[in-house]
Amino acid sequence: MPEILMPRLSDTMEEGSIAKWLKEPGDMIHDGDVIAEVETDKATMDLIAYEDGTLTSIVVREGASAPIGAVVAIIGESGATAEPAVRDDRRNAKAAPAEEQKISGGSAEQDDFSVKKALPAQHGDTSLRLPSSPLARNMARNAGIDLADIQGSGPGGRIVRADVEAAVQNGRTQTIAIPSSPQNGSGHTSTLLPVNKMRKITAERLTEAATIPQFTLTSQVELTKLNALRQEINTYLSKFNEKVSVTDILIKACANTLVTHEKVNSSWAEGQGILLHQGVDIGLAVALEDGLVVPVIKGAEKLSLRQIAGLTKSLIEKARSKKLTPDEMKGSTFSISNLGPFGIEQFTAIINPPEAAILAVGSANMVPAVKEGQIAMISAVKLTLTVDHRILDGAQGAAFLKDLVASLENPSSILI
Repeated sequence: MPEILMPRLSDTMEEGSIAKWLKEPGDMIHDGDVIAEVETDKATMDLIAYEDGTLTSIVVREGASAPIGAVVAIIGESGATAEPAVRDDRRNAKAAPAEEQKISGGSAEQDDFSVKKALPAQHGDTSLRLPSSPLARNMARNAGIDLADIQGSGPGGRIVRADVEAAVQNGRTQTIAIPSSPQNGSGHTSTLLPVNKMRKITAERLTEAATIPQFTLTSQVELTKLNALRQEINTYLSKFNEKVSVTDILIKACANTLVTHEKVNSSWAEGQGILLHQGVDIGLAVALEDGLVVPVIKGAEKLSLRQIAGLTKSLIEKARSKKLTPDEMKGSTFSISNLGPFGIEQFTAIINPPEAAILAVGSANMVPAVKEGQIAMISAVKLTLTVDHRILDGAQGAAFLKDLVASLENPSSILI
């Protein structure tokens, strides 16, 4: 029988969790049907069938995880008899949450955070786990909630998704007693927040980036002409219910400048050399509650400002709804991180390996400047370029930043 395997849905994916099955055993399946939703380290993706037939069994239940290449379901010939869905999620090495591990002496084995969780015996048999759905167990584990603290509303007191969601809304989190010590004084409790897949991958990438020899360069950009041009453009685009942001203009300006500074638009190829890219694919850092994703505006040097604005808006919306595809998150040659909307005046962004540089954008502020021999207040923003010193030297990074500032202060050149 054809087996449906857990696919690789992103470059950094090692395992996936079944968020929701859209088909049940006994349902007819056709090539191209979306049969489930899979949660990866970056997004929730569709699981697509590539065979016709009957879904005879589900191997990985909702809420459980499986490594890439593991069997998640089986399709039989049309009309085949459906088998009962797998009841024991431990058939996959990584499928069982810690709460489902064998209980010995009335308490569960330690979970990933080395925290003992006591699970009550059921009907006198400590080998039985709390009645709960796989999805509820996975959600509770990610939220740091002990299932023993939740009153189930399902049949027979079974804990279901809605019960965990209610517990999260009520602010119930797992607490750990911290004993007294000279360091913390009197004893207190601390909240343990489990790390989800997206946060784990973010941590791994940033740890890798921390090993890169890097330096930063900062310049100030006057926004007088840029703001005037943006206002004029948005007045015209308002009739189409469209607009461009400062970030959109920055993306276009960076793309144009990178064309003439090819080493800034390059990557470090370990053990081989420097990889010069023919096209400009700009990654835009988008902060989510669970971590950081970087959708990519591909071929930015060939796109108009209006096209960039539309594409950026679409990618950000997809990022926030966790609907980005793997192709939309890979291949960037240069990145931009903008914390200006959060009121951050200046900051240093960490390089996104293997790129040569990343641009950090601060907030716009009124600052004093000399204009025609007089002190005047102008709107300005600080740009900080973080550079991989293995690829670029200070003078090369400074030359790029100088040309970028000139482009932004004379923004009509961006439209040519």
